[in-house]
Amino acid sequence: MSIAPLPEASSAPPSRTAPALLAQMTREEKASLLAGVDDWHFHGVPRLGLPSVRVTDCGHGVTLCGSESSPATCFPTGVGMASTWNIDLLERAGRVIGRETRALGCSILLGPKINLHRHPLNGRSFETFSEDPWLAGLLGAAVIRGIQEEGVGACLKAMAANNQQCDQEKVSSDVDERTLREVYLRAFQLAVEKGQPCSIMTAYNRLNGVYCSESAWLIQQVIKNDWRFSGFVVSDWRAVHDQSVYSSGLDLEMPGPGKLLNRRAVLRALDEGLLSEDELDDKAGRILGAILRYGADESETAGGELDTPEHRAAALQVAEECIVLLKNQDGALPLDLRKLRRILVTGPNASEARLGGGGSASVTPFYSISPLDGIREICGNNVEVRFLEGCSLVGTMETITDHFRHERPDGNPASGLLAEFFNSPNPGDVPDASWRVPRVDFSWGWASPGPGVMRTTYSVRFRGELLPPVSGRYRMGVYAQEGCVGLSVNGEVLIAAWDDAANGNFEEKYQTRYITTECDLKAGEPASIELTYGKRAARAGVRLEWEIPGGQNQLDRVMKEAAEADAVVICAGLSNLFEGGAHDRTGINIPEAQRELIERIASVNPRTIVALNSGGVLGLPWEPSVPAILQSWYPGQEGGRALARILFGLANPSGHLPDTIPHRLEDHAALRNYPGDGVSVRYEEGPFIGYRHFDHAGIAPHFPFGFGLSYTEFSFAAPLVSASTITANEELKVSVRVQNTGSRSGQTVVQVYVRPIDSPVLRPEKELRAFQKIALEPGEERSVVFSLGRQEFESFDLAARDWRVHTGRYEILTGPHSRSFQVAAVDIL
Repeated sequence: MSIAPLPEASSAPPSRTAPALLAQMTREEKASLLAGVDDWHFHGVPRLGLPSVRVTDCGHGVTLCGSESSPATCFPTGVGMASTWNIDLLERAGRVIGRETRALGCSILLGPKINLHRHPLNGRSFETFSEDPWLAGLLGAAVIRGIQEEGVGACLKAMAANNQQCDQEKVSSDVDERTLREVYLRAFQLAVEKGQPCSIMTAYNRLNGVYCSESAWLIQQVIKNDWRFSGFVVSDWRAVHDQSVYSSGLDLEMPGPGKLLNRRAVLRALDEGLLSEDELDDKAGRILGAILRYGADESETAGGELDTPEHRAAALQVAEECIVLLKNQDGALPLDLRKLRRILVTGPNASEARLGGGGSASVTPFYSISPLDGIREICGNNVEVRFLEGCSLVGTMETITDHFRHERPDGNPASGLLAEFFNSPNPGDVPDASWRVPRVDFSWGWASPGPGVMRTTYSVRFRGELLPPVSGRYRMGVYAQEGCVGLSVNGEVLIAAWDDAANGNFEEKYQTRYITTECDLKAGEPASIELTYGKRAARAGVRLEWEIPGGQNQLDRVMKEAAEADAVVICAGLSNLFEGGAHDRTGINIPEAQRELIERIASVNPRTIVALNSGGVLGLPWEPSVPAILQSWYPGQEGGRALARILFGLANPSGHLPDTIPHRLEDHAALRNYPGDGVSVRYEEGPFIGYRHFDHAGIAPHFPFGFGLSYTEFSFAAPLVSASTITANEELKVSVRVQNTGSRSGQTVVQVYVRPIDSPVLRPEKELRAFQKIALEPGEERSVVFSLGRQEFESFDLAARDWRVHTGRYEILTGPHSRSFQVAAVDIL
């Protein structure tokens, strides 16, 4: 495979090319390029008119980092993007992300992240794509192309074999070369080949004993020599450790000023012979090429397109296509508005839009639509929509809903509380931003709560009046994630867990608190209430809940409402409280309270629909009790509207699983070697991860890789191949005819797998090699043609240290998912 050189600006005069500028630079100027200025800027060469460029984080939107914060369009996270199986749509999403990156004054976006889902527990699976390298690589390339079409560089990350958060900064991923080449590196190779990113980021972990940023085999041999990659290779933040970095091929250390690739250290390395002048020129030239192509001064870029109708429409379409309909027994969906009087919406993810797992990939949207918002929007006044939380993600009581009011600036009362945000550790007199909130139940994670609020340091004061429905002694609870909290009711301080941010100790700053208290309230007498929260560490979240005296418990009230409703929508699953950067999941089942909620409601209402949020697959032992299940992942700012449109048939579900859903966590072979011993984790399962393992071990999945239902039906004809015999270097055409045999327009994914029959080496039973999403009207037929070449049939030969196509018979499997296919055969001579 040969990668075309990273293009420079087409209009650049000869004197403004990377080689010409490099020839004009001093040794010191070249050395200064090899480390950042600070956390979020790369050095330029001011003398030559090359500005310092700003970089930013994420891949399903823009996470503006540093001293400023700004909202951006929030798409579904990586696993949701992958569920679309739609290359053209993800390229469109990439263009939106690129435009907004440029509008926010940034030149390079640190994404997408395409590490494979070796097992379901990785806390960062939500921001990566799939268990399959071809799906991840081809879709990742689409996002890269879209971003870079808008004049913004994309940084592909995080290479390589970074598949867990537990011990990731010290553990060694020990993987044989064939597995690396065919599986874990293949995703990156495809993204590089078909996306041509301006940069690749190395991962935190060691690879076969060597830190990725210091691995000459990974960077020099694989990336630069084998792949002929002409962009630059950058470290993950604070992931450079020792002097072997000088010979590894790493081009840029972040953040600045750097430990080993700062200007002074590089000049010393040159003097000591650890780095040659030619190597310095190569590194500086690669960085210059990216700056020339994508670099721009911040002041020249800010103020462009953000939050436009086109961007909102793109977010909605990706959200609709990412949702996977897993089960639809007896036509439970779509719901018919004409036949409904009352719907109950319940579950801990119903009233809040769950936007992602925790960590740096946290986008602050301009707005977000929760499932409850989306359902109410469609039902309007025609159907009564009731909401009860049912159970919570944290805490032991129920959130306070419909019992708040506050005074608006014009003096008139309004429902909810006034939320006043301050870009400081403690609330002050004049807020930096404020808006109304209907309840206090937030899990912001690493993101900013909203426009005008910093990501890193803020506090918030919620104030207004509490309207108690009955008289008595109320029990109240406050959950505060990694922060300080205070609660006053009628001027009485009930909770005071606060430090001054400057003198608080380390443990207190990272402490997550759940504090309960009690107070007496009288029905009909509004009580003033003030809740304050101060973020003190990386993550942030706050919840206020209560227990009404003398009333039914929450679950009993939900059961009564469920029995009386025409349909129940349960929004269950996870949030950034359960998974994210530095935080692997402990299992794949939803919390027990949610399982009880689902099973009890299903026992009294046969039309119970479950919609799940998560960053990876979930166990579904309760599946037989409900007729309809939708996997929504973290569907972004338009996720609630997208879910509602699918529930009521305004959109036809077309998502397909990017991962296998197992019956048990233990069905994954990789779990036998996770999380390792703190020093290494052995990838003894080889290439047998995901569906490759389920096929190889003869284990039936709960739902197979590539699976997804629709409200219409599709028939797939047997594949037709262009020849029955080819040579290794010939191209094979595969044609698949598909018909929409149902009564609705819809989309399906045509999937192509290759199965080696006569392989002399052990290989997976079948492997995805191509796919295409198509839209068909009722009765419409279409033929989809795929081209399979040498790369689709080859495997890595360890003895030759090269790719090889073995002669023999291969079967071409085509169909709607990995366990439903028809077959054609071809012999390779």
